[in-house]
Amino acid sequence: MGLYRLSIEGQEVTFINTWKGTRSGFQHETELYIDGRNVSAARCYYINRTWERYSYQSVMLQAVHKLTEAEIEREKQLFRNLMGIKNIMPRHKELFAAHLATSRILSFYKKIEEALR
Repeated sequence: MGLYRLSIEGQEVTFINTWKGTRSGFQHETELYIDGRNVSAARCYYINRTWERYSYQSVMLQAVHKLTEAEIEREKQLFRNLMGIKNIMPRHKELFAAHLATSRILSFYKKIEEALR
């Protein structure tokens, strides 16, 4: 088991990592906690070995990526509701990008990702 802790913007970010043997290789699993609240989990399977800078890097990045993608989907729904539209058309993409740029949550997730790289 591996524990990886970060402090970003005054919030405690913790990854609890484990590995298990499988029939054809092994797997890494992680649970992501922000201020003690479980917010994401991920699992990566490997057949032979990993090409990571350090143990569990890929699975921790995957957990942050899942969290980021869920937040982008939530922001899309919010944007569609604010604009009164069903789909984000090409003419809305620039405005949506500006909307995403103001998201403090996405900025926080990006800082976690940068710390892991």
